[in-house]
Amino acid sequence: MSIHTGTPSEQELAELRAELLRLRQDNEDDLRRARQALEDLTENRLLVDPSMREESTSAEYLLEDATTIIGKIDGALARMDRGEYGTCTRCGNPIPIGRLRVRPYEPTCVACSS
Repeated sequence: MSIHTGTPSEQELAELRAELLRLRQDNEDDLRRARQALEDLTENRLLVDPSMREESTSAEYLLEDATTIIGKIDGALARMDRGEYGTCTRCGNPIPIGRLRVRPYEPTCVACSS
């Protein structure tokens, strides 16, 4: 495993692509669960029930979060396909491999994400 900060190697790219695909599937599963929870609450007329507000808010948050992450993952996979993955979309500098391993879908380096 390399600790460099430049462009990811072919092996690292393959590992990161596999991780992105796994994360995408996990988030698609979260989307299905959140949609089902909201559908169940709606069907049972519980969406407006104050005692169910926490459950509906949680499902809404999960829906929004998973949708956002899937969009970022799709963007990362597209950058990979174009040969642009691992380069900050704001400053153009290489994103350290450590950051890519922690958040493989983020398009920016740590400095630009602040």
